[in-house]
Amino acid sequence: MKKKRLLYLLGALLGAVMIPLFFVNLFHDVGVFPGENGELQRHDYYYTIIDNLSSLNIAPLAYVSVALCAISVILCATSVFCENEKLRKTAKIFFIVSACVFFVLLLLASTIHRGY
Repeated sequence: MKKKRLLYLLGALLGAVMIPLFFVNLFHDVGVFPGENGELQRHDYYYTIIDNLSSLNIAPLAYVSVALCAISVILCATSVFCENEKLRKTAKIFFIVSACVFFVLLLLASTIHRGY
């Protein structure tokens, strides 16, 4: 029993960590532009997962993934305290789906390249 509770607690924590990662600047681009006196100036640009996905016009999918992660956190947290098997199976399914969608969106967001 303690192993199951620990696994659901771990699922809730991982889901809670995935949510802020959508809003953290994970991606970095560097633009080099000529200045007024002819010297090259370097500009650093930082983007979130949602910024990069909006370049692909699929930003609403990121918000759906955030909602899936939030539901997963709630279900996993309640599964720690409840003994209901239907709830635990539902929590497992939501956690697996939300983690898969998160990693697919992370992969898609990492493919964006901006030319400066």
